[in-house]
Amino acid sequence: MERLQGKPPASLPALERRIEKDIQAFDKALRSEGYYANKVSYRIIEEDAEQRVVIMVTTGPLFRLESYKVEFQTPANTPLPATIDPSELGVEPGIAARAEEIVAAQRQAIRLLGTRGFPRAEVTKQQAVVDHATMTMSVVLMIDTGPATRFGALGFSGLEDVEEDYLRRIARWPLGQVFDRTQLTSLRWELSGTGLFESVKVSESETVGADGQLPVSVEVKERERRSIGAGVNYSSSEGAGTQFYWEHRNLFGRAERLRGDLVVAELRQELAGSFVKPDIWQLDQDLRVSAGIKSEDTEAFEEQTIESFVGLERKWRDNWTLGAGTSFEYSIIDDQEGEETFALIGLPLTARYDNSDSLLDPTRGFRVGTSLTPYAGVLTESTNFIRGEVNASTYYSVLEEDRLDIGCARHRGLDRRGTDRRHSRHQTLLLRRRWFGTWL
Repeated sequence: MERLQGKPPASLPALERRIEKDIQAFDKALRSEGYYANKVSYRIIEEDAEQRVVIMVTTGPLFRLESYKVEFQTPANTPLPATIDPSELGVEPGIAARAEEIVAAQRQAIRLLGTRGFPRAEVTKQQAVVDHATMTMSVVLMIDTGPATRFGALGFSGLEDVEEDYLRRIARWPLGQVFDRTQLTSLRWELSGTGLFESVKVSESETVGADGQLPVSVEVKERERRSIGAGVNYSSSEGAGTQFYWEHRNLFGRAERLRGDLVVAELRQELAGSFVKPDIWQLDQDLRVSAGIKSEDTEAFEEQTIESFVGLERKWRDNWTLGAGTSFEYSIIDDQEGEETFALIGLPLTARYDNSDSLLDPTRGFRVGTSLTPYAGVLTESTNFIRGEVNASTYYSVLEEDRLDIGCARHRGLDRRGTDRRHSRHQTLLLRRRWFGTWL
């Protein structure tokens, strides 16, 4: 309202015209908030050869919604959609007759029809009748539903090394079923979650086929399949060291991941490899295989270890991942008491809960994981024990646009070897700043 404060009108009539425009703006704003019986007036006060304008606003009573009805217009031979209840649109009778809620209800009605087989629905007219006697509003929304639609053929473009039949398997495409636009979002997230693509674009055809089916196309851009990395680190317990890794994210064209890691430090050297076969035997079930060899030489002991693991992980419901497998560890430890050999067979059981907003780049939410592994000694019975771990992390965005995040992680572990208990506990506070789209 003060945008012309530095530009005074040239005359009294010009001032009055400006005031009338402001009064119209006041009236429009009040009506949008449900005050349809408002009164806005003004007076001009002369002070020392200057003119001061006083605006008087009377809001009047707040009008409320009496009824909200959705009516459909359909093409010939097209069945009517199920009736939309006002509660589904957030406009139940009795709420304030605010324009924001009425407009939002239009959008929600179109979204609902898009999930019920009518993705071409459009609003044709809306009638809002205000009754000053009862201080209420009644709304009738008229929608052209367009044709009743079912899922048509699913097409892919941009594939190079990824097998199309693998994508069709994980897509769970409901060909011929009633069209639901939320399925397109789920498909995009499912394909993006494989880690195979830089981008995934899912779009529906412009036209509905004569059979009522609507084709859908998926355009992808594949990521680089291989990556390598190296780093330098220093630890007060292990000294200076280097780390190297190599990874292939699509070994056989079905999102198989093969990774090798090499650690060379002053006190520890380790070579490890892992393989993941996703969606093995059934969807959302992964085969995980890993093996490694490690050598550690400290003032207190020397250790050489070979270890391996084979297991399955399965997603459960929306946020859970459950796992089970078998591990084997063979170690030779030489300390002041002499040389000992251990051979252990373990049964790792894991459970993780993750409701963070992103797998690789979380800005909110939390993660909790726990594992319990019973071990049995093959060479001696005295090495039977149970190992348990619990870890948790949470993320909180402290600035707008998720540019600065705080992450907090906690870990607690317990080994039980006969009557001996070994506890471990640590927590970490992580501050991350996004710079030009990249986390530093």
